[in-house]
Amino acid sequence: MTGIHSTSELRRCLPTVRADLHAMGVRLRTPVRVRLATEGELDGTRGDGPATLGVTHVVNDVATGITVCPGMPRVHFGSTVAHESMHVWIRQHAFPSLSPVVEEGLCELTADEWLRRQSDPRARLVRRAIATSPDPVYGGGFRAARAALTGRRMGNLLRHVQRYGVLP
Repeated sequence: MTGIHSTSELRRCLPTVRADLHAMGVRLRTPVRVRLATEGELDGTRGDGPATLGVTHVVNDVATGITVCPGMPRVHFGSTVAHESMHVWIRQHAFPSLSPVVEEGLCELTADEWLRRQSDPRARLVRRAIATSPDPVYGGGFRAARAALTGRRMGNLLRHVQRYGVLP
């Protein structure tokens, strides 16, 4: 499969992504709908930042759904869903308001951990792109979250951030 282009392809791929996330301890209390964006729907959502591959929809601090860019290869689709699922997980676990660097860093860390579990050789390339991103929020946040994870389990890191609102 060259990319996720249709709802039927999304439905075939999503259960394995969710199973991997569950194995990592990222189990949503209430699943949210994941759908493919329509033409131009994600254009301009990040302004001058990196291209937007996915968006978590939030209403009154409740995550209501995830929209992802169509046509991504499975590893890009999965890492995007993993990233956006962490946004949902943070909301479902009543985290305090986090700085963008901390929240996006945790989301990129989740995507990276998901990618680490994949056998597709393209996963390594996507991981490298995350790790070397010059974006101060996404790349910088990832590097700060990765450093904070050193010597800890992911669950311990998340409990710390939930309690204090910052990375250790």
